[in-house]
Amino acid sequence: MGLKFRHDADAQAFLVEIGIFENISEIKKDYKPNENQVEEFIKSRSGYTGGSKDIDKSNAQKKNWRKNKGKIKRGIKAFHKSVAGKKFHRNMGRFLATRITRDKLADRNESFSILENMEYIKALNSAKQQLYIELDYFHALTEQAQLESLVINYAIPLFRDIEHKMVFNEELDSNEFDFLVEMTGKDSLLLELSNLIDINVEKISEVWKSIIDKLNEEDFTLEQFNEEFAKKVGMLK
Repeated sequence: MGLKFRHDADAQAFLVEIGIFENISEIKKDYKPNENQVEEFIKSRSGYTGGSKDIDKSNAQKKNWRKNKGKIKRGIKAFHKSVAGKKFHRNMGRFLATRITRDKLADRNESFSILENMEYIKALNSAKQQLYIELDYFHALTEQAQLESLVINYAIPLFRDIEHKMVFNEELDSNEFDFLVEMTGKDSLLLELSNLIDINVEKISEVWKSIIDKLNEEDFTLEQFNEEFAKKVGMLK
């Protein structure tokens, strides 16, 4: 494992955590820890990992995404800091927009195109790769635990199921949709939605804010969310 640092303070915190204090203020973010230091770091944190080691428990956790995502906000934030400006946002935003507009808001039904869906699948895998890359970087203990929980308990099973549904053009459920919104960012989604239905993005954003909390209600389905969103947006036309 080659541990990396984004800031000088991260590299310095790493050394402090494994008990090295000499000339600590001179350490910069390009510091390269040796194998023994990395092993000591892993050992010191072995009891604080955030992900389940049981594959069945990990798969079961994905159903609790909307309920539990607030507990891993630092992990989600760490991911977003690492992917700012990445190209996958636009395609993922468009994919999510088409899930909302299907048969409801667009002038034409979204026809199935394996070529278009492949672009979405590539964007999905780009997001997944970036999430795994983020694990190569040093994080404060709480943030690291939440990032690991995000990856192991949610991202791995959810990315797998979502990719399957993209390939076969199947509908997402509420957990899968909400997970992708968190991974993509609502701004990318709303911009693509604005382009798709030709309504000012500020107006769409107001509608989104008025109903997004309902998506987190356990018995509120994605179909219900889409219908209510379409009804409110329809009033803007």
